[in-house]
Amino acid sequence: MNPDNSIYYIGKLLLLMFVQVFVLNQVHLFGSISPIVYLIFVYDYPTSQNRSVLLSIGFVFGMILDILTDSLAFNTLSLLIITYFRPYILGFIFGIATEQKSFKFNDTTLVQRMSYLGLLVLIHHSVFFISEGMSISNGWLITKKIITTSLVSFILMLLLLSLFSKQKK
Repeated sequence: MNPDNSIYYIGKLLLLMFVQVFVLNQVHLFGSISPIVYLIFVYDYPTSQNRSVLLSIGFVFGMILDILTDSLAFNTLSLLIITYFRPYILGFIFGIATEQKSFKFNDTTLVQRMSYLGLLVLIHHSVFFISEGMSISNGWLITKKIITTSLVSFILMLLLLSLFSKQKK
């Protein structure tokens, strides 16, 4: 990653952290749904970059979020799992070796990008809420939280991504 891109991604990470902690964690739609949008960083991270760097960033970012939100490493666990499985998810959705320098995320179809984002959100939220619930007796509540929060987060992330994305010419 060149220095200009590094500054861009660090700024994006800090902005997403600020929005998540100080804005979205204060929003409780329908009494219990707080959208999670910091996954945009994992979604948008360049595929050609070192995987270890993304895992390290995911760990540190998750720990900082857990400290700021006073949670018990749920963010860290969820982020580490999706950053670890990200290459496999990319390969599953896009069907090619995405680590190649020739892979361009913007050259893919909208359906593929939405599927990729949806799968990231579903995996992250499943790990997050299952680890938060930690009980089989809460199965219905956990499932309801996974589905509703995933849906709201997915829609909000799509809106944010379309708002801030570079349009194709």
